[in-house]
Amino acid sequence: NRRRELKSLIDIVLPGYMPSDAIFREMFSTPIEKQQDSEKKALLSKLVKPFILRRKKSEVLTDLPEKIEEIAYCDLSAEQKELYRKIAFHMKNTVYQELKDNTKPISYVHVFSALSNLKRICDHPSLVLEEPKPYHAHQSGKWDLFVELIHEAIGSGQKVVVFSQYLEMLAIIESYLKKKGVGYASIKGSTRDRPEQLRR
Repeated sequence: NRRRELKSLIDIVLPGYMPSDAIFREMFSTPIEKQQDSEKKALLSKLVKPFILRRKKSEVLTDLPEKIEEIAYCDLSAEQKELYRKIAFHMKNTVYQELKDNTKPISYVHVFSALSNLKRICDHPSLVLEEPKPYHAHQSGKWDLFVELIHEAIGSGQKVVVFSQYLEMLAIIESYLKKKGVGYASIKGSTRDRPEQLRR
């Protein structure tokens, strides 16, 4: 996403190849990101190009079938609808009023926080409740669909990769799989034993 992240990766693979952080910032990050310096961008590209391998799926995995995408829809439960309305109305009285005030800068933090809460409700009510009961004490349309799909996959001997933006949702999924005796591996930002999780 940023040049300093590229430098961090190169530092791991080729320690000492890149200049120090301060010099790198002065030579590349600032000129490229703030001044759109095309010469510095070309120079940096030339420096890292020999160490970057970019391959297309078509060049590597020729035997893979075309991706099939199936979208499954579900309704919010009554509990989710009530929580959603409550948060949405609260947004109308706070965030939306702030956005209408042209004298203040837009508070993107509040906007993203409110939208994130709405998304969390759509996952599962226990993600937003201040004193959540065990997850199974709440109703979620998305959770019910997830359980149905996961059991279909297990029944047909498939392996499944599940992504979630929220750690609390992953905790619910892990709790459910443990209870049902379903083996799983988990990778999060804090995971230390990634190779072992991938092996599993």
